[in-house]
Amino acid sequence: MATVLMVHRYFIIGSFHYLFNHEYRKKNLRYPEQLADTCLALFDSGRISLSTNTFSFYELDVLYMVVSVMGQTSHRAEELMVMMHTIGKHILEFIKASSEGADENIYEDLHTLCGSVCALAIVQSVMPEQVYSDRLLQKVLDRRPFI
Repeated sequence: MATVLMVHRYFIIGSFHYLFNHEYRKKNLRYPEQLADTCLALFDSGRISLSTNTFSFYELDVLYMVVSVMGQTSHRAEELMVMMHTIGKHILEFIKASSEGADENIYEDLHTLCGSVCALAIVQSVMPEQVYSDRLLQKVLDRRPFI
């Protein structure tokens, strides 16, 4: 089971780079119920590594997939919402801690900055009461599928 979950973990992470193109073209995901099951199994087994010292992008990958899945199915919706809130809370704490640290180089590269802002926009769409901004953050990859 551990090997299967490890393979699925890399599938989820790698598939993100295709998902936003899929979403942009308004195409449905194939097997959204199985994707929901896989994301929850990975999360429940601790195989989704959350950011600690540097932004890992795993949170963005999983949140983007789960939001896409939930747009198509209500399968295990309550569990997925709990998972998204847990990951969202972690992202907010990580970004806050990163911005308060002495090392200002964490967002020196545009890929990390774009990933963090995109993750923040997804968190805002799921937990609007937790992300305050003058305007609604746009999920940039839905608007312009480019990394």
